[in-house]
Amino acid sequence: MQKKKSKRSRLRSIRFKFITTLIFLSIVPVLILGVVNYRNSYSILEKNFLESTQQVVDQVNVGIDNYFRGIEGLVNALAYDVEVQRISESPEDEASALERFENFNKGNADISNIYLGQASKKMTIFPKADLGADYDPTNREWYRRAVENRGICIYHNKYRNNGNSSQ
Repeated sequence: MQKKKSKRSRLRSIRFKFITTLIFLSIVPVLILGVVNYRNSYSILEKNFLESTQQVVDQVNVGIDNYFRGIEGLVNALAYDVEVQRISESPEDEASALERFENFNKGNADISNIYLGQASKKMTIFPKADLGADYDPTNREWYRRAVENRGICIYHNKYRNNGNSSQ
């Protein structure tokens, strides 16, 4: 009886080893293939994600550039308006320019304030605001940059202005 058990044990042992070896030989290549495919898929997905993200960023940049080109066109149209250019000549011209500013502002919700600083240190603002009698636009960086870059629309960092506490 012990011979039978020992024979069975050997057979089981051999069978067990054989089956274990077959399973191991089957699973290892599958695992290796899985890891390789995962890395390849990850690499491809990452590349596609980065490319599509860059395309979206490029499209957003084009949209922003187009938006600001439109704003620049509007600002330039206002700057070259005859009524606005004659603002320093008489009080009637200032009233006419303020009317233009108001109409411009009504048609362009993205523009909240319009400032016109003059070399004479006079400041015209829409909507009207009191900056104080001592306010001198020629001392402001935005004024100096505008004078240095005549004919070019300049951009300046937002700052809290003296006439409107909400900005």
